[in-house]
Amino acid sequence: MHYLAASLRANSRDFAGTRLVVTVGEDCEPFDIAARLPWTAHYPIEFRWLPRHLYQSFGYFGTTLHRYRYTYDAPLVLMMDADIVVARDFTELLDQVLAAPAFHSMLAHASPFHNSGLLHLHSEEEWWRSIFRAAGLGEPELTCQYTGYGYLGGDGFPRYGPPNFNQGVVIAPASLIRSLGSDLYRELEHVDSVVETFFRFQIALTLALVRQRVPWRCLPMRYNFTPGFDAYIERLRDEWEHVRFIHYTKSRQFPKHLLDDEHAMERWLTTAPDREPEATLRCVFEPLHRVVQEEDALRPEVLTTNA
Repeated sequence: MHYLAASLRANSRDFAGTRLVVTVGEDCEPFDIAARLPWTAHYPIEFRWLPRHLYQSFGYFGTTLHRYRYTYDAPLVLMMDADIVVARDFTELLDQVLAAPAFHSMLAHASPFHNSGLLHLHSEEEWWRSIFRAAGLGEPELTCQYTGYGYLGGDGFPRYGPPNFNQGVVIAPASLIRSLGSDLYRELEHVDSVVETFFRFQIALTLALVRQRVPWRCLPMRYNFTPGFDAYIERLRDEWEHVRFIHYTKSRQFPKHLLDDEHAMERWLTTAPDREPEATLRCVFEPLHRVVQEEDALRPEVLTTNA
């Protein structure tokens, strides 16, 4: 979160008017996270706990779902996974959503049934038909091409599904986010009545979008680029060269443990290859790492004085 917050501040023209809401969950009693992290005094950050009983029921994805149920003050809501950094100013995205109010996100990399290893039981079409039937939504329109088709899989990799979105980056008007949130628990029940899958929330969101006839727009990959997929780097050069949000999860070029150990990060910054994607990742993370080091080193009483 420290790297994400620092990257937002460095690349957002309106950061002073931004509030960072971090939804967290654990099977424990809530505690004051900000008090344990002095660096948070530098940022307009608020930690919100997922109610414990919801974490016990939904685990990690409970935090994803719960974000849709807040009452927001801002006109736009940008929801991001914690393992993302902002690489460039993204004002054009905000302008785009204001000009065309809709749910904006990148389509999922692959079918949730492919990712769950379920296609040996039923075809892609049969799974979606079963779930739509259980939800009372009729016949699904499978017109959206999965982002990874032609890049991440060969024969047997499904090409089309309904509007099924990756949750790494979502941006939409606050009223629309709240409307979707009002239906999500009910939609989860429909999904669970048909299949048990790690991607149940992603499927439930599809049902809510279709049921409420919410307008949606597909974001290009520059707004949610995962550099760990080599085929994307090789074949989507323009998107990578203009990347705004880097989703560094599952990247062998940039293991997550680098963010847990400042010495590991230092070693990586001085030894990372000059090839892509490491070269771009190094350029993005090096200045952020200096900021994180400096803010982590300040004593709590200094932060309180400067806040």
